[in-house]
Amino acid sequence: AELAKGVKYNMKILIRGQRKTGKTQLLRRLQALPFLPDYTPTPEISTAHLIWTCPATNEKVKVEFWDVVDKGIQPDQMWAGVTGGKGGENVQSQKPSEQEKVVLLDADTIDVYRGCDGVILLHDPSRPETLAYSLGLLKDMKPDIPVILVANFADSRKYAVTKEVSTAVKKRERSATISACSKDGFGVDLVRDFLTVPFIAIKQRYAQRQLHTAKDSIETTRNKLDTFGDTLNFAVHCQQWNAGGAQLAAQQAQRMQAAKKGVAAGTPETPEADAPKSKMVPLEKLMLPMRVDDHAPDLGKEVATFNTGNIDENFFSSDDEMASEVQIMTHDDDDDDAPAAGVAPT
Repeated sequence: AELAKGVKYNMKILIRGQRKTGKTQLLRRLQALPFLPDYTPTPEISTAHLIWTCPATNEKVKVEFWDVVDKGIQPDQMWAGVTGGKGGENVQSQKPSEQEKVVLLDADTIDVYRGCDGVILLHDPSRPETLAYSLGLLKDMKPDIPVILVANFADSRKYAVTKEVSTAVKKRERSATISACSKDGFGVDLVRDFLTVPFIAIKQRYAQRQLHTAKDSIETTRNKLDTFGDTLNFAVHCQQWNAGGAQLAAQQAQRMQAAKKGVAAGTPETPEADAPKSKMVPLEKLMLPMRVDDHAPDLGKEVATFNTGNIDENFFSSDDEMASEVQIMTHDDDDDDAPAAGVAPT
């Protein structure tokens, strides 16, 4: 129902991190879905949409979350029989080298940062390699992308912000780090609050473009005034004004006032009696008369006469005249000079 009313803004948020860092369960919590304790690896990139209200501006935003998988998982043989195989053969009977691989949607095949407005980086404090991986992603990102570094599994792992994490976060203007737990919903509200940062960044970029457009409009108007201001001639203006310009200006002012009154009253504008009306012109007047060149060949004359509707009967030959002038010729390989049968030689 909220989507039917229309949403002005859209955001794309990535959820990244190594496997088993809780990306999918955090996405479920952001959608207000229950936590699933059993781990199931995500085979490829999945998306979800959420209508989120910015607490700072009270505006509704359509957020598109991407649960990013860095390396997709090929389906098993039973599933590969639907998408792979050669010539309808049973995939289970094929050798592994003969089975066709399915093209998966992962970070290797898709530029996930295209159109990205923010990133949620997850890591497991008990696995240092997950933190190193997230910090590597953070280093490779553009500096203007808002990022939040989330230390997951706060229910079972104690987490303290290290100097390395603090330094990496401080280098970026739009970055932060928190501790969270998807199982108990701890820190999920802070992740939602983080969405304010990329949303305000979008509005900032939009305001900057509007400011740039306004500056260009001001500069264009100034150049126009400087160019045409010195070419105005008051005497010529008075002549045009006396010749009817004042009357046209008064009519234009009346039409503008009538339009304003119509808008204020909620009624559409009606054309005035003195407004210029379109004049219908007969089609015959728009057609040019046909030209007949006296010096043109006879065929041209006859065709021109035929087009005017006056058919010249002399232009056509009778069947008797045609038969008397046509000779029936046959091709004889033995004697090319012999006369055709049934035709008298001439």
